[in-house]
Amino acid sequence: MPRGRTPAGDGLLLLDKPEGWTSHDVVARTRRLAAT
Repeated sequence: MPRGRTPAGDGLLLLDKPEGWTSHDVVARTRRLAAT
């Protein structure tokens, strides 16, 4: 694992999908923000 990174934990994240976004858009953005 790269230095300064911590492993992603298991869990559940509930999100209200913004109007006009696809589910794939939300998942991609969330993964990018969580660096997974």
